[in-house]
Amino acid sequence: MVAVESGSSLEVHWARRGGISLAECRLMVTDAPTRPASARAWPAVLVATALMVLMILLRQITPIDLLVYRWGGELVLDRQSLYAPAEGLPFTYPPFAALLFTPFAVMPVRLAVGVFYVASSLGLVALVRRAVDRRLSTGVLLGLAVAALALEPVWSTYSFGQVNLVIAGVIAADLLRRTERPWAGVWLGVVAGVKLTPIFLVAWLVLAGRLRTAAVAVASAVGTALVGLLVLPADSRAYWIEVLLETDRIGTPEYQTNQSIKGVVARFVGPDSGLLDPAWFVISLVVGLVAVLAAARLSRRGHEAAGLSVAAVGMLLASPVSWSHHWVWVVLLAGSLGFTSARREVPVLARWSALALAVAMLLEMIWWVPGRYGVELEWNAWQVVVGNVYVWCGLVLLGALLPLAARQVMTLTGRAPR
Repeated sequence: MVAVESGSSLEVHWARRGGISLAECRLMVTDAPTRPASARAWPAVLVATALMVLMILLRQITPIDLLVYRWGGELVLDRQSLYAPAEGLPFTYPPFAALLFTPFAVMPVRLAVGVFYVASSLGLVALVRRAVDRRLSTGVLLGLAVAALALEPVWSTYSFGQVNLVIAGVIAADLLRRTERPWAGVWLGVVAGVKLTPIFLVAWLVLAGRLRTAAVAVASAVGTALVGLLVLPADSRAYWIEVLLETDRIGTPEYQTNQSIKGVVARFVGPDSGLLDPAWFVISLVVGLVAVLAAARLSRRGHEAAGLSVAAVGMLLASPVSWSHHWVWVVLLAGSLGFTSARREVPVLARWSALALAVAMLLEMIWWVPGRYGVELEWNAWQVVVGNVYVWCGLVLLGALLPLAARQVMTLTGRAPR
């Protein structure tokens, strides 16, 4: 980072370019100029980790999903089937994921939790850093990271021991670089080998004109499947032929924390209705298409972080299951639409939708209504609004971005200037 003198022409240029006051600009550049980005990030990583460890100790929370990851690693080491019927939560991830989880299987549980929380905090800080288009001082980065911990998807990810922040942070670090690298996309493919849904983002890359990155991501994802097939051939055949199609293995679609289009439809028509899958497929196809088109438009206009975050919203809405803790992408969404130059490109309604989504998460609104055991099928009108609030905010956001999607279609068909 270069030194910037108070009141200098460069400082004034930055302030004008970002649409912020000089005081705000000075706040963001007060760090010593020689401190590398990693040095500014580590205080936020350590403080976020410490706060979340304190939370699970005080609330006596068991990071159940991390225990499932460890169990998957143990099954690999013991040469047992990953997908055989068993008591408790099943292992639902590809064989490649189980291979990555084997180090956690040999660690003591407390050490595994600590390592996993540090990795999650690194992911969180990566999202915060890339949510704005200017460098942040150590204090500002720390404050934003701690504030993000209050969002329901973020603290839920820690409490469950989920991998969401790691995945989102890795993808952001991989795809949101100032200069394009020839191997960009490789980590998107790797994390898609752990959780399949990020492969959705390849459609955004293609429409945004990042064809090489899209190809690298696909090749990397295929590579993870081949590694799983070579090391765990029986489990790979079971997963790709049978387990992948067993959506109930993940959980019942109508459960209130499934904040996806399929979750909303299931709560309306019931999980056993013949209308569920066709309605989900058609609606998700349209929503996903609007999302990647609008995201591509933003990317082609130079707003890569906003493009990625909008594409991620489409991914979450279209996925058959998007538990509330999957929505950690709100950190990137709210920051990129509210505090970067992208805010000039998107309609006011889109910015307000992102803000409303963040507020709903801060207030934990999805927990204001009863859930479990099919109670969601009997919600009244008020409960339908509150219990599906992540989905409603996401749909309003994409609805507001329809003009951007339309412009991208016109650009692709040669009927509008780029």
